[in-house]
Amino acid sequence: MKRYTAYVGTILRNVTRGQTTQEDLEELTADVFLALWHHAPEMRTEHLTGYLASIARSKGYNWLRKNRPETMPIDDVVISDDTDVSAHAEQAELAGIVQEMLAQLPEQDRELLLRFYFYRQSVREIAGEMHMKESTVKTRMYRSRKKLRQLFTERGYGYEQMEFV
Repeated sequence: MKRYTAYVGTILRNVTRGQTTQEDLEELTADVFLALWHHAPEMRTEHLTGYLASIARSKGYNWLRKNRPETMPIDDVVISDDTDVSAHAEQAELAGIVQEMLAQLPEQDRELLLRFYFYRQSVREIAGEMHMKESTVKTRMYRSRKKLRQLFTERGYGYEQMEFV
């Protein structure tokens, strides 16, 4: 615990976007180590950091789901290294367009895409946490990407212009 507490705490802070109190963070960290202890017989020690990261992400997402903190607007998440004002304005405009397009998808499909692309969860993790089959997650994400591609095309954005879709 001494060795990996900071590592687990960093993952939890990143996943919960800094919206936890210090007490919540300490409790979540303890929960991660408790879960690790319960799964100790089945784990391989050479993958310890991977196990900890996976458990921490899961605990953090569960905390977010239970506490439903105020969501961060997508244009606050987009980070631009350019100091050029026009590039920053273009980035903000694209973020607004993406947000608008995502709003046209059903809530569950939006959540699948955000978990996969924004939170970097695997299909297996998403399926487990949302109580769905992996094949269902893949199919819904495929259809959602197809729908987004269609919406972007209808608005005059070609696929080559929208590399992130």
